[in-house]
Amino acid sequence: MLSLLRQRLPPPQHLVRPPIAAQEEEDEEEIEVVRYTFWPKPPQTAFRDGRQCQQQYSRCKALPREGEPAKLAASSRDPLDEVDVRGLIAENMGWPIELPPPSRERLFAPCGSDAWQSPQVERVRVPIRSLPVSWRDVVYDAEVTQRGGRLRVLVSDLMTGW
Repeated sequence: MLSLLRQRLPPPQHLVRPPIAAQEEEDEEEIEVVRYTFWPKPPQTAFRDGRQCQQQYSRCKALPREGEPAKLAASSRDPLDEVDVRGLIAENMGWPIELPPPSRERLFAPCGSDAWQSPQVERVRVPIRSLPVSWRDVVYDAEVTQRGGRLRVLVSDLMTGW
């Protein structure tokens, strides 16, 4: 699952926000979320992936659909409760690939050997479009929608011995 996420999600620096008309921006729905900002431990000034910090919000948006406004993902779980999300963030910050992802507790209270500091935690209001896409939506889209729907996936899996 983690390898699928790495293949499907472009690094954030490659994402480009499409231009939005001023009126659309004013009418856009905002939500209060928690923003976690992880900084490298001094003397480091950047993480292994080159970023100066890693940020994650406590909510995600649903996979965008053409012609529909951005909306919250169905799950209200904090993405950092998901092991794959913690694994990706920790790996980008220097966590050894051969180890299982850190627990949420370890991510928030790093050991001396970890490359990050405890995160800054702040409540902020952000437009829903600014939230990351739910990893469950990305995986569902890759595994089901792109393969022709649930029935086709089920039949294919049964035919190949699952």
